[in-house]
Amino acid sequence: MLLCLTFSFILLGAPNVDKLPSWARESAREGVLVDPPAGADAWVLLDRTEFAYAGSGEVRQRRYRLVRILSERGLDESIYVIRGLGGKGNRIKRLRGWNCRPDGEVTKLDQDKVVTVDSDDDDEITTGHATLARLPRVVQGSLVAFESEQVVNLVAGPGATVTAMQSNPVRRWELELATSDGWFTDLKGVQMRLETRDFKPWLGLDDVRDGTRVLLKDVPALPKDELATPDLMNVLPRVHLRFIDATQSAAPVLDAWDSIARWEEAQFRKSSPAMRLPGVAPLPSLVGLRAVMGWISHQVAYRKVYLTPERGWVPENAEEVARKRYGDCKDMTALFLAAARGAGFEAFPVLARIITGRIPADQPVGPDAFNHVIVAVRLPSSFGLPAEMATPKGRFLLADPTDAFTPLGQLGDAHRNRRVMICLPDGAQWVQVPATAVLRPEFEAQIDGQVDAGGRLKGRLVLQEVGDAMGLRSAFSEGTPTARKDRLGSLLSLPLDAQWTLREASDPRELTQPLRVVLDLDYPGALRREGRDWVLSDFLFPSVPTAIQRPGTPRCYPVAWTGWLRWTVGGRLSLPDPAYRPVLAASRGESPFRTWTWKAEVARGVWTFGFTQERQDAWFDFEHREDGVRAAKKDRSRYRELLDEAPALRLGP
Repeated sequence: MLLCLTFSFILLGAPNVDKLPSWARESAREGVLVDPPAGADAWVLLDRTEFAYAGSGEVRQRRYRLVRILSERGLDESIYVIRGLGGKGNRIKRLRGWNCRPDGEVTKLDQDKVVTVDSDDDDEITTGHATLARLPRVVQGSLVAFESEQVVNLVAGPGATVTAMQSNPVRRWELELATSDGWFTDLKGVQMRLETRDFKPWLGLDDVRDGTRVLLKDVPALPKDELATPDLMNVLPRVHLRFIDATQSAAPVLDAWDSIARWEEAQFRKSSPAMRLPGVAPLPSLVGLRAVMGWISHQVAYRKVYLTPERGWVPENAEEVARKRYGDCKDMTALFLAAARGAGFEAFPVLARIITGRIPADQPVGPDAFNHVIVAVRLPSSFGLPAEMATPKGRFLLADPTDAFTPLGQLGDAHRNRRVMICLPDGAQWVQVPATAVLRPEFEAQIDGQVDAGGRLKGRLVLQEVGDAMGLRSAFSEGTPTARKDRLGSLLSLPLDAQWTLREASDPRELTQPLRVVLDLDYPGALRREGRDWVLSDFLFPSVPTAIQRPGTPRCYPVAWTGWLRWTVGGRLSLPDPAYRPVLAASRGESPFRTWTWKAEVARGVWTFGFTQERQDAWFDFEHREDGVRAAKKDRSRYRELLDEAPALRLGP
C-alpha cells in the first residue's frame, strides 16, 4: 500500500521521498499526506538535534532538518545557517542537503553553494562566522532536507539553550543528549542535565526538570506583528542543557552557580593585577574610585574585538586595555578591577544580563544566562551611595564601567530590577538591583517666545537631559557637529521650513548635572488653525504609542511595557490676541503604562503651560494578555485625546 501511495504521488507531481536520506523518509511520507497549518509559508516536518559530550569540554552536535515549502515566501528555508565561534572553538565536520522537487527530481548540496561569512555586528571584530548553505532550484512544493555535524568547544562550559519555536510551524521537534550507550561510552562520570521552561502556555506540557530527551509535536510558529512583547528568552518554550564534567579544568564545572562564579573570578584575577592608571592617584576612598571611573569613561572606548574564541569569556589583560584604550565589557571591567585594587580596594566581577531578558530565580545553571559583566567593590563602610548592596558576604558598590553617562554610585536603567551574580573566590553572591540604585532617565523641554498672528513661533528652546535618556549626551560627547545636528534633528522632527540654531550646551561629561542644550527656534506654522481652535505642534511631546495588536487578532505573547522615563514640557508664549483661552486647562491621567498631568492658563496674553509624563513598567501574563491589549488600546486612545486638546487655544471665554 505504501509503495502504491508513493508511486501515485510521483505521478501527480509530488516529491519522490525515496531519494531523501533514510532519516527523512518517514516524516516526509507523513508530511505530504496531511494538510499543513493554515497560513504557513513553510512547514518544518522534522527538526532533530543530538548533543553528545566527547570530553575535555567538547560537544558534538548533529542536526537533521526536513521542511516542506508551501509558498514563495517559504523559499528562505532553502538556506541553512550554522553559526560558529571560529578558530578551534567550532568545526563543521559534515554538511549535506537535498532538494526533493515536486517534479520528482532531487538536487543535492553542492560545495560551491556553501559559504562562510563574518557574523559580527558593526561594532565587533571577532572570529565569529556563519556558514550558509543554499540548496539550488528549490520551488514551492519542494521537500528540503539538511544534515549537519559540528564540533564545539565552549569556553565557559559545555552547555546551551535551545528554543523550539521558529518562524515556521514544526510538526515534530526532537532534542536528545547522548547517553552511556550512545556515541561515546567512556564518559560514565559525566552527568547530563536537561531542563525545560515555559512549555505550558505554548504547548500545554509540564516542564521537565531532569531528563535527556524532548519530543514535541505541532509546535506553533513564532507570533508575528505583536508589539509590547517581553524579553523572549523569558517566555518562549526552551530547553536548557549541560554536561557536568568534574575532570575538566579549562572551563567551569556546570554543577552550580558557585562553580561558575569561582571560575569567572579566577579569570579576572589573572587579568587584573593591581595597577595605577596614568595620572590617577591611587586613593583608597570614594574620590579615588570616582577618578578611576572617570578615567575609564573618558579614555577607553567600548569596542568588541575577539581575535580568539576564548575572548568571548576571558578578559584582556588590564594593562593592555589601558594601553590600547578600547575594550568590551570584560576588558573595561578588568581595567576597573585592576585600578581599584591598586587603590587598596577588593573588587570582583559581576555577571549580569541586560537588554535581552532577565535572570529568574529558577534559571538553570549555565553561562548563557549572562551577556554582560560589571564591577563590585567591597566597602569596609558605607559611602552612602544608591548602588551599594548589603549582602551576607559584605557590602559592595556596583558600577558599570561601560556606562559613560551614569555617575559612580548609580547604575543605568538597563540594570533596574534585575538579578546579578557577584563572583567571589568562594562562590556566587546573587543580588537584586532595586530601582533606587538606578539613575532615572529624564528629559525636559522648555520653550519661551512669541507667536504672531500667522502662527509663527520665535523663541528659545531649552532641553535638559538626565543620563542619556534621549541620546543627546552621547551625541554631544562624540564632539562632532554632525552628530549633534543629526540627534537634535531626529529628536525635534521639525518641518523643513523651521529653523533652529544651537546657542550653547553644557559639558556632557559632567554627570552630576543634567545636560543643558539651548536652541534659538524659528518655526513658521507652529500654531495651526483647526476649525475654531489654534493648535500648537506637538513636537515637544511624547508621541502617541503604536497599537500593540492588530484588531481582531488574538494575542499570543504576554504584554510587557518597560520604561521609567520622566518627560516634562513647559512653555511660556506671548500670543497675538489676549482673548485666547486654553481648550483644556487641566488634566490628570493614569494607566498601567504611564501617569500624566497637564496645566495651562492664559494671563495678559501670555500662554503658560506644563506637562509631565512618567512611564512605568506594566506586565500582563499569559492568562491576562488580552486584558493587556485592552489596557494598551485605552491608554493610546486617552493619550491621543490629550494631545488633541491640551496644546489647543480658542478665542473667547
